[in-house]
Amino acid sequence: MKKEIIPIILLTYKDTQLIEPLLSTIQEDKIDPHIIILDNGSTDVTWKCLNQINDPRITLIRTEKNLGYTGGINYAVKYAKDTISNFKNFFIINPDAQCTPDLIFNLSRLLNKEDRAACISPKILSVDRKITYSGGVIDF
Repeated sequence: MKKEIIPIILLTYKDTQLIEPLLSTIQEDKIDPHIIILDNGSTDVTWKCLNQINDPRITLIRTEKNLGYTGGINYAVKYAKDTISNFKNFFIINPDAQCTPDLIFNLSRLLNKEDRAACISPKILSVDRKITYSGGVIDF
């Protein structure tokens, strides 16, 4: 059975020290993750550091100037749409986050079950394991 393709969008701006710890927590056996790391107008030093990451799941892209958070995400999603075929969902993650095993698969599965859902988020814990976000509903 062919695995679902899910682009994972990661925006970075001068915070390369966070990338490899995050990548080590993205453990997805049930999907085909395509991790797109966008260097959002950082320095050449940042770009050089990103290019030293040895992970076959990643594609590095960069902008010449900082597009802001939303602009950078939109840029990376457009890149995914232009270069990766046949994906239904994508996942946005911040560099200071960490994942539990199969998190992205499980979120995608839940999102695909609910016809009225447009987005989904995991429970978010702070470093001391306290819940900082645990979901909500927006009903239009």
